[in-house]
Amino acid sequence: MHDGRRSRKTGCADFCHFDTRKKCEAAVLRHELTVLHLVPEELGGSNETQNKIFVPLWVAEQKRRIDLVTVLPMMRAGKLSRYEAIPVFRGSSFVPAEIAIHAQDPAGFSTTIDIW
Repeated sequence: MHDGRRSRKTGCADFCHFDTRKKCEAAVLRHELTVLHLVPEELGGSNETQNKIFVPLWVAEQKRRIDLVTVLPMMRAGKLSRYEAIPVFRGSSFVPAEIAIHAQDPAGFSTTIDIW
């Protein structure tokens, strides 16, 4: 399964070649990428375009675990009331290099998923 091209400079996988929505949608059909809701429905997210990004499958799985296993129970316990997931993009790629997750009020939780 494809998880990004190797950067000549760093040797790391990168996703800079996914520089259009059309390329990302084609990659979804090939199961190279998937559509991720930044704020999942369980945390009050919508199905709007601005809440959706393209990511490798492993990122969607990792974020889902964070949201449902860590954040949601803390929200239900009244420890968190605000949540945001912020994608950080490099160049013209439609696949973020990272996703920063912040939840707070009255407690706090934050983590970053490094993608490429």
